[in-house]
Amino acid sequence: MNKTFPGITDQALIDAINEVAAEYPTRVYERTEPDANCRYVHPTEFGLKCGCLLGHAFHRLGVPLAVLAEYDEYSSELDEVLRELAPNVTRVGFLWADKVQRAQDCDEPWGEAVKLANGYPTR
Repeated sequence: MNKTFPGITDQALIDAINEVAAEYPTRVYERTEPDANCRYVHPTEFGLKCGCLLGHAFHRLGVPLAVLAEYDEYSSELDEVLRELAPNVTRVGFLWADKVQRAQDCDEPWGEAVKLANGYPTR
């Protein structure tokens, strides 16, 4: 299974995150357990489904859910995931996506997480 996606660039990642957040602006990531880390995918009785905002974005960009699940298994940091999956994402893309992920991890709705990453006050 392919684990490197050179077509994922800064702009492609930013666009995918923005699209997902626009579709689900009020969604707040629901942890599977109270103190659990956010996960890219969640197992269901029918297989895997997208979990967090970045999991949705990566999947939209062609990353299989099974590949994302491998990163959940050892709690990878976003910079490691991007370095392996999307080597064409630069530090600029990483820093922006990291801001979104951190806001989401602090229970911000996805639309607000993107606004925070863009530097806009949300409330």
